[in-house]
Amino acid sequence: MSPRYWADDPDWTAAYDAYIAARSGGQRQFILDLDVIDLTIGDDGSVAYQLMDAMQSIREREGMEGYRGAPRVVMALLMKLSELSAEGTRRGYCTAIISDITTLSVDAIVNAANSSLAPGGGVCGAIHATAGSQLATACAHEAPCPEGEARLTAGFLLPAKYVIHAVGPRWKGGSHGEPALLASAYRAAFSLARTHGIKSIAFPAISAGIFGYPLQQATDIAVAEASAALTRGDVERVVFACFSHEVLAAYESAGVVVKP
Repeated sequence: MSPRYWADDPDWTAAYDAYIAARSGGQRQFILDLDVIDLTIGDDGSVAYQLMDAMQSIREREGMEGYRGAPRVVMALLMKLSELSAEGTRRGYCTAIISDITTLSVDAIVNAANSSLAPGGGVCGAIHATAGSQLATACAHEAPCPEGEARLTAGFLLPAKYVIHAVGPRWKGGSHGEPALLASAYRAAFSLARTHGIKSIAFPAISAGIFGYPLQQATDIAVAEASAALTRGDVERVVFACFSHEVLAAYESAGVVVKP
């Protein structure tokens, strides 16, 4: 029998987690009973749109009093799900932090790789150094990887089970297809994640380092592609690992929730 979550549930996050499970097809049905809304959420995850419509009706009929009349826990859940629906992103599951990507306990980390998949500098060099020499051997078997594509290897000595090697473009002024190639690199990474059952994934700012891509333009593309991947259900959690406050601020400007 499907679980039910009532308006007096002391922990609204349990209901939200159940919603995420339903959204990814993890259970057949999720029922949310409220004083003002009774929704059944199926495998297609259409609840977000249903809920947004219901919230709009409440606003039109009762204004904010419609929220104030509901229990605080319901208000929090409604706001959380409306944020997801309105912006097309599971914002609670798409965050930016200042962190060494090689230390993150996620299913996969993404390497800002070169086309030969050889150990390099920056993030690429750090990932190879931490993963151990087996990573370079595995990469040699997967190379080459053209710009806009991605390859997957094991994570070896990294906390992450996998490394996805995504090759972004070098910046040549912006008129040589760079935006399309960068977006393609992100989509390729998310496609591999979906194929291999990866639910949590961490990215560096692909191409925004030694490849010279303007930071804000690069992060705007990253966030747009992450939003699309979350909406499709490719993954459940995206982390943008930032090496400086400047990079963190760029993701925040692109609309990502940041964690100092």
